[in-house]
Amino acid sequence: MLKLAAVKALIESGLSPEEATSAFRGDRGPYSAMLTDGYGPDREPLFTYPGTMFFTRNSDGQWVAADGPDRIVCIQLRCWPLFDSIWPKVRARILYEGTFNPAPYPGDVEAEVFAFEERIAELRAERWGEISETGSSRERV
Repeated sequence: MLKLAAVKALIESGLSPEEATSAFRGDRGPYSAMLTDGYGPDREPLFTYPGTMFFTRNSDGQWVAADGPDRIVCIQLRCWPLFDSIWPKVRARILYEGTFNPAPYPGDVEAEVFAFEERIAELRAERWGEISETGSSRERV
């Protein structure tokens, strides 16, 4: 769903549906960008765009994912706002389906959703150098 929201955002920024979908071919996607982009192996910030994907044109004129914003023409796709826009609907659906008998998900669905949300809050706090609601974070230098 997050990748579809990202494709929609690229279309809204002026790419054709074909260009927007082909830009994601072979790419990790927005969720991966939220989890890893912006930080190197030493956990120090690489740039000030955490959770952002970059798209630029290749030599054939096709839009492709890029490693950073250092291109002359670059579309920046902020993944966190996309996640924030779709998560409430996905969350509601997961919790609703968790009431089915038998539930399509193993374990305590509510506890797993809560644990996921805590992890997202901690990750967001780390990326933006803030204190999460759970109180843990790294100071940003």
